[in-house]
Amino acid sequence: MVPGPSSPELAELVDAERAERRRLADALHDGPLQALLAARQDAEEALAGDQDLLATLPDRLQEVADALRSLLTSMHEDGLDADPLDVAIGRIADEAARRGRFTTTVTVTPAAHGIHDALVREAARELLGNVVRHARATAAVVDVTVAAGRLDVRVVDDGLGVDDRRVRGAGAAGHVGLERLRRGADALGGTLTVQRGASTGTVARVGWSVEALVAQRRLEEQLREDRRWTAAVASTVQDGLLVLRDGAIVQVNDALERLVGHDRGALLGARAPWPFWPPQDAAALDALLEQTRREGGAGGAHELRHGDGSAIPVLVAAARVPDGAQGRGGVLVTFKDLRERRREEERLRLEAELRTTVGTTRRLTGILAAVPHGPAAIYAALRETLGQHLGWQDLVVNRRRDDGRWEVAWTSGPELDVALLGAVYADADWAPLMMPRFARAGTFFVPAEAEVSIDGPDHVPELGGPVAAGADAWRPHDLLLVPMRDADGHPAGILSVDRPASGLRPTDTELEVLAVVAAHAAQALALAGAGSGAA
Repeated sequence: MVPGPSSPELAELVDAERAERRRLADALHDGPLQALLAARQDAEEALAGDQDLLATLPDRLQEVADALRSLLTSMHEDGLDADPLDVAIGRIADEAARRGRFTTTVTVTPAAHGIHDALVREAARELLGNVVRHARATAAVVDVTVAAGRLDVRVVDDGLGVDDRRVRGAGAAGHVGLERLRRGADALGGTLTVQRGASTGTVARVGWSVEALVAQRRLEEQLREDRRWTAAVASTVQDGLLVLRDGAIVQVNDALERLVGHDRGALLGARAPWPFWPPQDAAALDALLEQTRREGGAGGAHELRHGDGSAIPVLVAAARVPDGAQGRGGVLVTFKDLRERRREEERLRLEAELRTTVGTTRRLTGILAAVPHGPAAIYAALRETLGQHLGWQDLVVNRRRDDGRWEVAWTSGPELDVALLGAVYADADWAPLMMPRFARAGTFFVPAEAEVSIDGPDHVPELGGPVAAGADAWRPHDLLLVPMRDADGHPAGILSVDRPASGLRPTDTELEVLAVVAAHAAQALALAGAGSGAA
């Protein structure tokens, strides 16, 4: 089971993400930027008359290219992640040896493998980077050892040797690499020491307790899973969607990129007013977010500004996603495109749709928040969302089994349990009901007059009163099926709903809401481990 983003570790996960951004900024400053500044200084002095420096410029520029290549390697470590730790450290050492023109010897004790390989690689890269930049060494030795509950990374070179005062003042002098490594070690209760060798060169060592490294690795794994989880949920929403944390955009879905004509790079990290929000309406956005902060949700009709300058009428709904343990929750904002609607015909229904969208957005967080508590809690949240809020009185979830057949896994009431729970259907049973001619707004609505039925057990409910008059009235034999798809778009279940409290057949807007709820429920069940059933 995968915990959702409202877990007590949320603040730590956010801090870890910020720390990663700081690490990359520091590495850019301490590596490529320093090399580029040195090259610029040589070029300026050469232009001022020191012709000897012209010969050094190609080497200086090569240093810039090497530093950028090393940074890019550290940012995209897919290859190193796949390698055993000793092989990965060997590759890092080979790259440093090539840049610094020295030889390397690497020893990694087997016990170090898997404790926190990424952090060990980062420490080795930073310590070897200092040899490249400062030591003028001919040889370097890298040792990774585990003893007495500690993991140590040691790099010894035969270069110029280090001045202890220079190391202690490295951060103040603008050389942030060692200072960043020291801060990282301190944060995990570790230590960093840099000393002159017994006769020549430098001995640099960073070490941590194994317990602290294992805890940090698990925290970072949770962060990656949190990102994957959020992206998977966002991808199922047909409307534009963004997630705010600490006032900044931390997640957008593909639908929002298409809606506003801005890519993720322009949106992530942006604060209000967002790039697609008209500056003259900034006060309205501030009011919406403030109401969401105070009351838990807000919404309204607004106009966005597309990247090409055109106006986009939308229905905006925002809901607060609290983190009870840390008080540092986020805000989920959805944008429904209104351009295709007939404005005058829909105007009278806009307020009702707004209330439904805001309430459903709030309740979607309840479905997702139920993940850690298992399928029963998810089904209870589904019953509350569809039954109490949207007014569907009969609910049935059919889950796809490992043998490819479908089984009724849950219903919303005892009468349905008796009639349907445990019933099994083949794909061929569903085929007549899920034909293109019945597809509407992400669902399949089969009207009674189509006279199509499913082979196998079924249930025709009593509507509890006279059937409403008119073509829009819900009929006892009407059938509404909502596909439940996994993050890859594959069918994982079918949600069947019946007996609308309104007595009316649903509008396209109501069907879109059902499709979003079913998608969230499918994701929640998958994350809770309630995937395909056994044959």
